[in-house]
Amino acid sequence: MKYTKYLIDGKFINTEVLYSRNELINLLLLVLAKLPAAFMGVVFLSGLIPIAIIIDGMRNTKCRVIHFQRKGYKF
Repeated sequence: MKYTKYLIDGKFINTEVLYSRNELINLLLLVLAKLPAAFMGVVFLSGLIPIAIIIDGMRNTKCRVIHFQRKGYKF
């Protein structure tokens, strides 16, 4: 309820005081904040690629087995 009271009273947190007057420092902080998140996203997506390849391979194998069974082959 404390934060709702701030919103109702119009007492918002001034985020401008967190920024430096030097634009280079602001850019450096921004890059340093985004790099770990971007790196973890690349690692996560790279981990999903082998899983997708395996699942698609299994699906393709199942499709081929059904195709060969319809043509009369027995396994």
